[in-house]
Amino acid sequence: MQNMDSEGEELFSIGAVSRMTGIPVHTLRAWERRHGAVNPRRQEGGGRLYGRDDITRLRLIKHLTEAGHA
Repeated sequence: MQNMDSEGEELFSIGAVSRMTGIPVHTLRAWERRHGAVNPRRQEGGGRLYGRDDITRLRLIKHLTEAGHA
């Protein structure tokens, strides 16, 4: 799912981000909760919305963890 914020930035649902990055949804939630890796916006119902900067950061973290960094 794709949305736009009030400034025209594209925002993506957690499912879309999972598909785009290859990171499972439960891992995205854990990285947010445990490590503060990203701070997604929230929809009225509580759903997470990620911007392009969040996606870039998540891809970098995935790359680093795959390379053996904690």
